[in-house]
Amino acid sequence: MAALVELRRTNENEAFRRRLSKFTDELNQAALGDLDQVAAQVGRGIASLLAEHAKHVGGLEEEFKGRFGLTAGIGLLTWAAALVPWLAPFVGLQAPATLAALYGRDKIESLRRSREAARSLAGVLAEADEG
Repeated sequence: MAALVELRRTNENEAFRRRLSKFTDELNQAALGDLDQVAAQVGRGIASLLAEHAKHVGGLEEEFKGRFGLTAGIGLLTWAAALVPWLAPFVGLQAPATLAALYGRDKIESLRRSREAARSLAGVLAEADEG
């Protein structure tokens, strides 16, 4: 319910309505015999909007999977450098702290963008479709 209130506050439902209006306009102009076919087209249109949302969320997951993998790789190299006696003084405590900060920043950004996607109208509809 809070997500719906937020959608009304940000007026995102209007943008969604404009995208959806091209599908629903066909319903108004359809003859009674064509109503089933046009309703199916509207259903496909809504399904395509939900698929577009799912693709966006999948893209976010892939983007952050790459970021987290890069951070893990750098962490592994840092750990390996700390095991080499002549490199250990150069690694110090700053490198692990920097990596932890980098991971934390990426994680917070990932959660923020996922939350934004879930609170969009397509996200709310996708959640309702799953439930």
